[in-house]
Amino acid sequence: MIRRRVATLLAIAAASAVAPRVATAAPLTDEQVAQSLFETARALMERGDYAKACPMLVESQRLDPGGGTLLNVALCHEGEGKLATAYFELNQAATQAVKDGRKDREEIARQHIAALAPKLPRLLVRVSEPRPDGLAIRIDGAPANVAILDVPTPVDPGKHVVEVSAPGYTTSHWEGESTPSVTSSGPSAGRARARTSFWAPAGSPSDRSSSSRCRPRLAAPRSRSASPTATSAPMPMESTRSAAHAPSRG
Repeated sequence: MIRRRVATLLAIAAASAVAPRVATAAPLTDEQVAQSLFETARALMERGDYAKACPMLVESQRLDPGGGTLLNVALCHEGEGKLATAYFELNQAATQAVKDGRKDREEIARQHIAALAPKLPRLLVRVSEPRPDGLAIRIDGAPANVAILDVPTPVDPGKHVVEVSAPGYTTSHWEGESTPSVTSSGPSAGRARARTSFWAPAGSPSDRSSSSRCRPRLAAPRSRSASPTATSAPMPMESTRSAAHAPSRG
């Protein structure tokens, strides 16, 4: 009886030793996921579905940065109508192309930069002098450097909100809409201008010797655009096809 039990255990051990092992699939790498996202996004761009393609390209670039992907991100945002975003990314792509020795990509980027420049809406924020200490600016809810004052800055087409504040002063609020220009050229095309004046609120230290007319008030905001109904058409897809020589991303 004991001999049979021992023999059975030996047989089971032997069977286990020769049984085939189930292969475990290796996890997908960031590079593989990035490639899949890139290829899918390129197909979506070919169909003009930029809204779905752009986030995929952005994620592909985050997972595995490459000059080709960066250029495609810029071209996608251009097709989506985010002109200022595309303009910034195109300049990055051109710089990266120079570093990579890719003259083809650099040429494509610079062609699109030249085409976008006259269409860019630009936001101009001004504050009356003397400027208060502790001045803070928020554009579309995000903090902005005060160096932006008096500097026409590219923004994407659409509605924008500007808030300017300082300790002891009433916050100034401006809302306006910028549109791309297809008829004007130069840096003033499509400009949305936000003018803000500061007045010390009644009862503040700087207002005690002032007359009662020195109440918080704002200068009337003005919004100008070269062509309110104009839209910016994306560049032909023939150009984007050669941008990264799909499916290459590097």
